[in-house]
Amino acid sequence: MFVATLTFIVLAISVALYVYVERFSKILKHSGKLGGPRAYPLIGNGLLFAGKTPAGRLIQQYGKCFRLWLGTQMLIVITEPKDIEVLLSSNKYIDKSIEYDFIRPWLGEGLLTSTGRKWHTHRKVITPTFHFKILEQFVEIFDQQSN
Repeated sequence: MFVATLTFIVLAISVALYVYVERFSKILKHSGKLGGPRAYPLIGNGLLFAGKTPAGRLIQQYGKCFRLWLGTQMLIVITEPKDIEVLLSSNKYIDKSIEYDFIRPWLGEGLLTSTGRKWHTHRKVITPTFHFKILEQFVEIFDQQSN
């Protein structure tokens, strides 16, 4: 029984490592052309964020588009407003990151967690609610509640 359990554990760890290495190699392949600071295993570039904000230094050193690693999660940093506008105004790039998988069971498939056509439909319904004229009516309430 012990041998079977040990074999199962070793097999499960091996499969998990294989899946992780496959995913990681795809990420590295696609991000290889981007510059960025050296990342360390498990913590990535997390040490850069201890203490002072390194944003200006990183932009100066690596340009207006570079990659950062926070743990095992790769982030693409884009600082050029026109590039950011292209990404934010596109319906093609609205997939949610893996972090949303943790809150989806509690929040369900709403505006915050949905993607694609479902997100677009929810967004169309809620957008008029945030029109300037409507929000203007709540300024006094916001002021009272913030004190």
